[in-house]
Amino acid sequence: MGIRSNDHQLVAGKQYYDNEVQAVVSSDVIAMGAADTTPDVSGGTVFTKAGTATVTTFDNGVPGQKIHIIHSSATTFDKDTFKCGTDDIVTANGDVTSWVYDGTSWFLHNFMDVSVNLHSAGGQ
Repeated sequence: MGIRSNDHQLVAGKQYYDNEVQAVVSSDVIAMGAADTTPDVSGGTVFTKAGTATVTTFDNGVPGQKIHIIHSSATTFDKDTFKCGTDDIVTANGDVTSWVYDGTSWFLHNFMDVSVNLHSAGGQ
C-alpha cells in the first residue's frame, strides 16, 4: 500500500506521480505482440497473448501493478526471471495467468489451467 500526498504516491520507497499510477489502470483489453518476449504492460491490467514466444519479463510495470493475461496459445514464462515456481509456466488456449509486480520481480499470483478439473479437490 502506498502513501498518498497531493500529486504523488510513495510505493515501496519510491515516489510515483499520479499519472504514472493511473496509467496502470485501464478498462481496455490490450493485445500483446505474438512474438514479443518482453511485452509492455504500461497502461493496462487485462491483456491477451497469442504466439508461442518465451516471455522473459514485462516492460514498464510499476510496483503494486497486477495484470491478467488471457492466453490463446502456448506462451512460456521463464522460471529464471519470473517468480513462478521451479519450472517454466507453459500456457494453452483459454488459460489465464495473473501477475503482481513488487518493483523488482513479477510474481505469479494465479494460473487457471483450463485442462484441469477445477471443481474437484486437488484439481485432478
